[in-house]
Amino acid sequence: PADGGGGGSGGNGKDAGGSGGSGNDVAVSDADGDGADGSSSRAGGEARQRCESAVELLGSVLPWPEHAHAMPLSLCWAVWAVVEKPPAAGLPPALLHKSKDGRIWLIKLWGHVISLLGGWLAHPPQREKLNQLLQLPTGAFVAKEGELPAYEARALMFVMWRRLVAAWVPLMDDPANAPGDAEKRLRLLVMPLRDLWKKEEAGGLMRPPPDSARLGAAHLEAARGWCELTRSLARHALCPGGELVWQVAVRSMAAHWHPELRCTFLACVDSFFRQHPKLTGLWLCRAQGRRTLSELLSASLSSEAQTRFRLAARAG
Repeated sequence: PADGGGGGSGGNGKDAGGSGGSGNDVAVSDADGDGADGSSSRAGGEARQRCESAVELLGSVLPWPEHAHAMPLSLCWAVWAVVEKPPAAGLPPALLHKSKDGRIWLIKLWGHVISLLGGWLAHPPQREKLNQLLQLPTGAFVAKEGELPAYEARALMFVMWRRLVAAWVPLMDDPANAPGDAEKRLRLLVMPLRDLWKKEEAGGLMRPPPDSARLGAAHLEAARGWCELTRSLARHALCPGGELVWQVAVRSMAAHWHPELRCTFLACVDSFFRQHPKLTGLWLCRAQGRRTLSELLSASLSSEAQTRFRLAARAG
C-alpha cells in the first residue's frame, strides 16, 4: 500500500455499508439536504441520524478484533460484498473512497469493518482489497472542516486504527508468513504515526500552537495508538525488526509540547521495559537500543525544561 493512513470518507455515498443495506436512502438524502427547502434539510439530518444509530448498533454486536480472525471465509466475502457495493448509480463505495471531510460515523464504520476483515485482508491474495479499504484512513488522518483541520475526525481515526493493530499483531507469529511479511505489516501499522510526527517535527513540537487544545487531543490519541501497538507487539518491539516502532516515536513524543502526551508516552515506555526486563537488557546491548534510550531521555528532559521556563516566564 502506498501509505498506512486512509481516507476520510466516501464521496457522496454516506451510507455504503453502514448497516448493510440502507445506502440508497442516505445517498438520496444527501442530495436533498443540499437544497434550500427546510424539509429536505431535516430529511438529510434524519438520514444521518439513522446512519449513526445503525453504526452504533453494528458496533455493539461485532466481535472484538482479536477474535475476528476466526470468521469463516464465506462471511468475510459476504461483508466485502456489502463494502464494495456502490450506494447508488454513479457513486463510489463510501468506505473505498478517499475524502477529507471527516464524517465521524463513516470513520466508526470503517473501524467496525476492519475489525471483521483485518485478519483476512492481511494475506497477499487480498492485497488489492486492503489497498482500497485504506483509502478512507488516508483522508481521515488529514480531515478538514472547510479550510480548518477536523481534529475530532483525525483523533477518531487513530482510535479506529488500533483495530487494525489488534487484527494484525496476532499474525506476527503466523507460521504461514512468507519472509518479510511481518515487517511489511509493521511498516504499514506505524505509517500514520510516522507521517504525523514527521509533519509536526517540521513545524516544531516544542511550542503549543494557537489551536493547542483540539490538536493536543488528536495527538494524544496518536500517542495512545503507539502505546497500544508497542504493548501488543511485546517482544517483537524489542527485536531488531521492531526498531521502526521506536524510530517514529522517540523525539516526537518525548519532546512534545503537550504535557499529558509526554506523560502517557513515558509511562508506557516505563511499564513496557518493566514487563520485559530481559529483552530490554538485550535491547540495550545493541547500539541502536542505547542510542534510542539516550535520545528519549534527552528529548524528554529538554521538553520539560522548556515547559518550566515558559511557566516561569508567565508567572513573572
